[in-house]
Amino acid sequence: MVESIFEQRVAELSQQYQTRPSHNEIAEELSELAAIRDQLKEVLECLVQRPKESHLSPEFPTLGAFVHRINTLVIERDDYQRRSP
Repeated sequence: MVESIFEQRVAELSQQYQTRPSHNEIAEELSELAAIRDQLKEVLECLVQRPKESHLSPEFPTLGAFVHRINTLVIERDDYQRRSP
């Protein structure tokens, strides 16, 4: 779900950037999303490589808890972006 939300948002921003390339906010958000996506991939790769070793914090005792929190943050950020002028 996180990947589809990221892909959807990146597609929206890319389309907006193509029509208005002078808007730095769009480029900045695209850059931020790409960095977050790359970090998530690294975390997931580490978890796949070492499934028996857990490096998750007490706040996120399972991968499901971590993914749920990320999904919540993405939705909150998207809602905030829609409400912002």
